[in-house]
Amino acid sequence: SGTGTQADPYTVANVAQLEAFAAAVDGGETYKGKFVALGADIDLSGIASWNPIGGEGKNSTNIFQGTFDGKGHSISGLKISAEITEEGNYGLFSILGNKAVVKNLNVTGASMTVTNTADVARVGVIAGDTEKTAGSGDTGLAAHIDNCSTTGTVAVTTTGDKLAFGGGFVGRLFNGGVVTSCWSDVDITVKALNGSKSAYAGGIAGTTGNYAVIANCATFGDCTAVAPKNSNFGGMAGGIVSMQAGKQYNVYATGDMTVGSGGSKHKWVGVLDG
Repeated sequence: SGTGTQADPYTVANVAQLEAFAAAVDGGETYKGKFVALGADIDLSGIASWNPIGGEGKNSTNIFQGTFDGKGHSISGLKISAEITEEGNYGLFSILGNKAVVKNLNVTGASMTVTNTADVARVGVIAGDTEKTAGSGDTGLAAHIDNCSTTGTVAVTTTGDKLAFGGGFVGRLFNGGVVTSCWSDVDITVKALNGSKSAYAGGIAGTTGNYAVIANCATFGDCTAVAPKNSNFGGMAGGIVSMQAGKQYNVYATGDMTVGSGGSKHKWVGVLDG
């Protein structure tokens, strides 16, 4: 129901409608300038592996660009199990577009396991990645996640000498991305098992780009990052972000952080940031 305006958003109230919404974005409807809202709690436990909202690939333009308002409702039982060979971004959404907003949403009991045998993998409960700001002439925020919560587990593994990212909200919060007034209790394990590439595990985001902002957020899960053959950064883990480029204000974390960095003489690990 609804017309897609702020006053009368498209309303998603059951599993079939959420799947149809995901299929629409996969098919090229970005919902740019439009509003989508949950009308009820939705239980996804009957779906063996969720198809993220939007294309998962590196160059996909079929990604969500609108505003998604959970209205305080929960999406529970979100499961993803994928073995891939191309760059992939996985979560409830694949990639949040520049100016996309996700707010007032609780995702509970998520279970995500993604293995990439040949390329980069980014996994977060809300989204695998966010699109960066358009450039110096652009104004306003990039993707924004506000007043949301997540619980569950995230496990990311790469075996083909490629980077691996895992986060309680997003795998990578790219340039200009913003997360505010959120909390997560997600246990995250990220492994880059072969070659020289690093593994990044963070309670909010695996890593952030320039000008990203995280404010008024808390995390309670454990993060583990392992890159046994890496001699530089290796595994990096932090309760908020593993590697932060941007600003943080009023953040709080309680989880255990663990890194395994192979031949690296450094141990990039911290309660807040690696």
